Amino acid sequence: PLIRGLQSVRKGTTQIGHRAVPHIVVSTVTDVIRRIDGVRAVAVIDQDIDAGQITQQSIDWRAQDRAGNIWSVGSYTEEYEGGRFSIRRDAWLAGVDGAKAGLMMPVNASPQMPPWTIAQPPQADPDVAQAVARGTRQCVAFNCYTSVLTVREGKASALNNELKYYAPGVGQILNTPMVFSHHKDVEELVNLIQLTPRGLAEISAEVLKLDRHARITARGTYDRSPPARRAR
Repeated sequence: PLIRGLQSVRKGTTQIGHRAVPHIVVSTVTDVIRRIDGVRAVAVIDQDIDAGQITQQSIDWRAQDRAGNIWSVGSYTEEYEGGRFSIRRDAWLAGVDGAKAGLMMPVNASPQMPPWTIAQPPQADPDVAQAVARGTRQCVAFNCYTSVLTVREGKASALNNELKYYAPGVGQILNTPMVFSHHKDVEELVNLIQLTPRGLAEISAEVLKLDRHARITARGTYDRSPPARRAR
């Protein structure tokens, strides 16, 4: 759900070298918007915390069509070492340099559907997904859910990176690695809250900061359209 201020916390482990270290992902739907390829999109920020430090922040630009399908229309990722910016990873926007919108979540996803493309950055092996089960019951630390949708994700050339579990009205509740998983991420929902207006303003300010930095580090992509802004 793209509800402003909805924040989920998933806790688990990630693989660094040969060690599994504590890993937390905080995902927040903000009120920051940007027009991408003619479509108004909203920013969802993921903050990865490993061993107590933010190691990565990602903006994922999402849009919803009239039928209820959720689309991915761009992203930007920064990594940090010792609390300082080290490198930016993917930076793409639909309509720029051949990049295309991807279908993040079909409204009626089912195992009968063929795999769908969830992200199409330019000149890259697309990220794809496929529903493998629907209507199951799944318990995590935070709660037990019914009508859960299980999706496997990966590259078009290797659709065996991870399994993600989605609960209606909540979003992702669980993540487990598969054969081709590099970081072997395990994530389980441990909290779900609605931010206060002040909390939403703080996290949206962080997204705007990332967007400004993207116009420098990803020049030629993020500086080719007006900057992001908070919705009124």
